Amino acid sequence: MFKLLQRIVTGKMILVILAISSVAFVATSCGPKHACGTKHQKKQRHKRIKNNTTFMSGFNSTDQVK
Repeated sequence: MFKLLQRIVTGKMILVILAISSVAFVATSCGPKHACGTKHQKKQRHKRIKNNTTFMSGFNSTDQVK
């Protein structure tokens, strides 16, 4: 009787642990990210990034071609 009860409890505990870990995994993977947001937020972010970069952003503006 004790072995049967122990098997049932351990089986249910394993299922509970798996359920909690899967919920935690889904919650972290679907949480707020940099790429997420509304269409308006994405447009604003793209506009801000575009305004802060130049065409040849890899070169310093003080460098002169000789």
